[in-house]
Amino acid sequence: MKWMQKTMKSGNAFLADTYALIKLFEKDDAYLEYRKKHFYITEHILVEFAYYLIRIGEIPDKYINSIASRALDLNISTIIESMKFRFAFKEKKFSYVDCVSYTRALELGIKFLTGDKQFKGMPNVEFVR
Repeated sequence: MKWMQKTMKSGNAFLADTYALIKLFEKDDAYLEYRKKHFYITEHILVEFAYYLIRIGEIPDKYINSIASRALDLNISTIIESMKFRFAFKEKKFSYVDCVSYTRALELGIKFLTGDKQFKGMPNVEFVR
């Protein structure tokens, strides 16, 4: 895990939500610069991405296996803090997956990459649409 710590400290890393991961997969021009950076996801994002792949007719095995090592484990603290965050911003109707991912990015000191308009302008968010 030393490689992970090194990339996170370099400022060249981010935690992607499902939308961002899909845009990276689709090679969306708006996400061009992010393809050169290190990205991480939560296990929940990995699950949502697998469903997306199945939905568009892709066989997910190849893609999921190639990014599975980027999926970060959750701990009790992350779960509790993310649900506190969700409750504090309940009017924004964040999904629990996004709350967990955003909180995990905060804990790691890396940016949360998203195209979700609800996160636009929030601290520690790299908003790309």
